[in-house]
Amino acid sequence: MPSRRGSLIGVGVLAGAFAVLLALGVPWARAQAAKPKTVTLKIEGQGAMKGMVCDGCKRAVESALTKLEGVSKVEVRLKEGTCAVQYDRRKVREADLQRAVESTKMFKAQVLEGPKWWRLARYLPPGKG
Repeated sequence: MPSRRGSLIGVGVLAGAFAVLLALGVPWARAQAAKPKTVTLKIEGQGAMKGMVCDGCKRAVESALTKLEGVSKVEVRLKEGTCAVQYDRRKVREADLQRAVESTKMFKAQVLEGPKWWRLARYLPPGKG
């Protein structure tokens, strides 16, 4: 049967380890949040629109997205029907990007996820993924 003193030492060690992880993890998490994130949106037409087919469509999507505070770069690819958006995730969310595209009343947008290895690697500390 473990002694009470041994239990307290174990709890103290765990608390100390947790404090160290918290001290190291918070600055890393803040640094990751400060990095601009790039997401790809699949853009499809609504109603009579068949998709992005011309420069006017491209300008409409670019204009809607660049109006959002925190969006730093928009690259529309007409042939693929996609749009790469670089943004500050502290100011903008993916749902905001979708709503901005859909506010044109011509298009609907869907966030495309990266490959599975990328979804796992983005949660690893720098240099590990």
